[in-house]
Amino acid sequence: MKKYDSRWQTLLHDKLGLPYILHVSIKRKPKKPRATVVFLHGIGNNGEAWRSVISQLPEDIRIISIDLLGHGRSPKPQSMAYNVQLQAKALIATLLQQRALGKVILVGHSMGALISIEVAKRYPKLVTALVLCSPPLYGRDDDASVPLRERSLKKFYNYLHKNPETLTKLAKHAHKFNVMNETFIVDENTIKPFLGALKSSILEQTSLDDVRKLKRPFVIIHGMYDPLVLKSYHYQAVKDNPQGKFKQILAHHDVRGKNYIKTVVKEIERHLPESSSTE
Repeated sequence: MKKYDSRWQTLLHDKLGLPYILHVSIKRKPKKPRATVVFLHGIGNNGEAWRSVISQLPEDIRIISIDLLGHGRSPKPQSMAYNVQLQAKALIATLLQQRALGKVILVGHSMGALISIEVAKRYPKLVTALVLCSPPLYGRDDDASVPLRERSLKKFYNYLHKNPETLTKLAKHAHKFNVMNETFIVDENTIKPFLGALKSSILEQTSLDDVRKLKRPFVIIHGMYDPLVLKSYHYQAVKDNPQGKFKQILAHHDVRGKNYIKTVVKEIERHLPESSSTE
């Protein structure tokens, strides 16, 4: 693996620009799938984070839950920018390898929601609908109307980027006090990809503008007690795009608890076809 990470990684990915193949954490393929649902987790998590949602979906649904680049058992290149463009390319390459060639329903949480938006923007014919859970949509720093809360969040993220030791301490406290999903992991093996994703995918994003232009149906699920997102941006994105739907629930940021899980399942089922696919 070390040889691959150094010599072959440089040749295949850095020099030739070939996309990475991601690890499929959870997969289920019935004989005649009615639809394919692809799950993308948030920063610091992995594909196992969706198991509670997946367990409540009909058995005739094909499931593909991904470990995103730099997370779980997927490759963790140390020299790459972990932006949504790179993640989208890796996801498409992985779906091709899995022969998931038909249209899919994308379900993304937090950073995974931003990647879902990027995939739908780049490959709209691949996507049937999007379920965007707690997407951290932020405006541009040069916009004078940026809310104070957003400026504070970005200042905090930039502080974490410059002080990784603080981030690892916070991650330990998050587990101790059950603040984050148990699959949330930030350690010496994942800290560099985490910081890269924080900077390139969340701080340096265009997702707010992109979601306003989506040409596929989407729903934004907003937790009323979520400290990491701004309701005004969620609402504005839906207001500016007739394809969108806004759903506010009593929840925090993570897809945890009966209320959040039930809502995600319901929104997925709303976009399922009645008959089996021809895939």
